Amino acid sequence: MKIRNILYACLPLGIWAIALTGCKDDDQVAPLPKPVPLTLALESNTLVMGETLTMTFSVKDEQGAGIATNEEFDIYLTATDGSTDVSKTLFNNFPEMVTFPEGEKTLEVSVPVKSSGITESVLMKLTAFARGYKMDGSEQAIKVSDYYRTAVSIKGNSDLVVKEGDTFILQMKVDVPAKEDIVVTITPGAGEADLYENLPSTLTISAGELSVDSDPVTMLTDGYPFGDTKLTLTFATDSEHHPLLAEKMEITKQDIDTPLGSELEDERYVYTSPDEPFYSEKNAKAFKTWWGDKKALAMKAGTPHPNEALAAEGWKFVNSMEFHAINGQCRTAKNANGVCPVLGFGAQNTAMVQKYMAVNNDRYTDVTDEGYLKMWAVKEKINATGGGAGQKDYGFSACFSGKFNMNQGYAPQHTWIGVGTRIETRARIRGNKNGFNAAIWLQGNTQSQASDPYSAWPRYGEIDVMENPVGNITGQNNAHQTVHMGNQATGTYKNPTTQNAISKMDQWNIYWVEIVDDHTIKMGINGKTTKVITSADLGSASGEWPFNLEKNPLGFHYLLTLGAPSAWGLGYNDIPPVGWDSGFASISYEASKTSQESPRMEIDWIRFYSNDNYSKPAGINLHNPNAHTYY
Repeated sequence: MKIRNILYACLPLGIWAIALTGCKDDDQVAPLPKPVPLTLALESNTLVMGETLTMTFSVKDEQGAGIATNEEFDIYLTATDGSTDVSKTLFNNFPEMVTFPEGEKTLEVSVPVKSSGITESVLMKLTAFARGYKMDGSEQAIKVSDYYRTAVSIKGNSDLVVKEGDTFILQMKVDVPAKEDIVVTITPGAGEADLYENLPSTLTISAGELSVDSDPVTMLTDGYPFGDTKLTLTFATDSEHHPLLAEKMEITKQDIDTPLGSELEDERYVYTSPDEPFYSEKNAKAFKTWWGDKKALAMKAGTPHPNEALAAEGWKFVNSMEFHAINGQCRTAKNANGVCPVLGFGAQNTAMVQKYMAVNNDRYTDVTDEGYLKMWAVKEKINATGGGAGQKDYGFSACFSGKFNMNQGYAPQHTWIGVGTRIETRARIRGNKNGFNAAIWLQGNTQSQASDPYSAWPRYGEIDVMENPVGNITGQNNAHQTVHMGNQATGTYKNPTTQNAISKMDQWNIYWVEIVDDHTIKMGINGKTTKVITSADLGSASGEWPFNLEKNPLGFHYLLTLGAPSAWGLGYNDIPPVGWDSGFASISYEASKTSQESPRMEIDWIRFYSNDNYSKPAGINLHNPNAHTYY
């Protein structure tokens, strides 16, 4: 067709409008026929040297039946790793364009992977584009390697940290059914064999299988406060087709006898074993199937806090989000994005949150198989929803729970937060986080009542339990805790704050807040109370205090966000500095799921407690209060 010929002739000029003026006047541009639905399917998303990438383009109607194309058209192809073109380094004769013939239902394209010269695994993105056509599967991740290598890991423990007295399972995996028996020998470091019980000397993946698990291995206790110790396991195999991905594993043996550190930085002041999960009677069977025989604590509403001092203060268990790797509890089953999105939260897709980034919790949250919530950000074009409509250059996650109103208009509403509530969040901030402000915070629900004079910020009240603004202005590892309250119009706005230097914000810390009574808020990190705020901090305007049932009869909602680019951290006014995102801009979506450089916040659990001041208005009903338990 003429229009296709025009496009080919003019595209090298780079601009379509210029291209049209450069074509002959007698070239008549015929209207495009009605576009047909296209699908790209791959024979395999995992390839090694000497294999072939097979792409099948097909045309199907709405019922899925194959139909013939009504024109000849071109499909443009790219293969990239981040911003780098890898089409020539990974493949022989990778086509930049293929033509789908008129009248055909399918087009198969085969591209050979290079037979030598590939020395590492590359997680590339294949992109297909046909002008004027919508194509399902137009972007797909493909892993290209030298071999289908054998990977050895600790099952459900990517950090490779094992506490004394705990058990772990070694797991071996290969991406395709093994072509032969894969026998791997396992050798502990010199003098380290006696630190394990039941450590196998070999593991074998049988031909045709994908993986094998060891029996539970125990990390023995030594009874001495030697501190954490690095141990080494060395692996070896003679497998011709499946060599090892890594020949060594470094395990951290966590010492249970290490004396307590500072109150600010040692979470054991709150829980003796902070990594010990809670579980409910309702979910006990599914929990034990997943967790096995490892230590855990059965909890139910009304149980005193496990910490004796906090129990003595009257704090009793209300609810928890433990993020167990159980589909339907705190996560959905794996979706089309290849992740298990979090349950129990809504998308905080407001205009303020989405100024530069689009919220999509189905794409950028994952409750991992290890049992924690991961929230992260990626540089990619994606459309915002809710209050921040339009295409953004970045995607990320932002979550809320507890937005109550009398008409039950907001969900999820699983935990009432008000006077007499203590909330603990075990979190770590990781990756290349320059320009981000990871935050755990609360806001008053009166903001949803437009006619109420306290519906404007900051009159409805905000508690920033933890903010970590990162940049040249604020540094890396500072946890800011702030309360916003008062009336800006009358000059009574106050924001009492504290800044806490945490040497290891990339490790687990417990950030907590207590709305103790109707005039007192306490905040802390691990075992240290870092800030106490009372209505007296408002001075003569103490009547503006919003942290009570009078000003917030609908209570408060809980938020987890990854605000970026942070003007606070980066120190800009209107336009973010060029290159602020250089630490993660080249990481593709697929690679971002596992990249250690991806900016992210990880949440192990969120626990809610109450004291005798806790009360919920009669007009408030929890959203399905007994139908779902998140622990």
